[in-house]
Amino acid sequence: MPSTPRRDGWQWTDTVLAGATSDPLYMPERDHHKPATVGVSPGAGGTALVEYSLSSRAEVEAGTARWRPWPFGEVFSDTDDVLDGQVTALRMTAKTASADWEVLV
Repeated sequence: MPSTPRRDGWQWTDTVLAGATSDPLYMPERDHHKPATVGVSPGAGGTALVEYSLSSRAEVEAGTARWRPWPFGEVFSDTDDVLDGQVTALRMTAKTASADWEVLV
């Protein structure tokens, strides 16, 4: 497994190794008034890409889900975004250096 996850309540932190993609992080259902925040910190000289899926959990588990890149695309510095709507799952790819990411609901 290319990551070392830790979950405290619904704060998620994970490190993804260079050249790897994290396992899908399934998001809990939440009130539409409660956004989720995603933060990414690529390692020195590296880039990272966060993707989200609106496909069903069964499709994610079967490997047939459609993944969409987040609005910032591939990033090379600390970047945060807010999810206003529901998503099924998130994942992150660390391109050339390990990268950290956090999700707070």
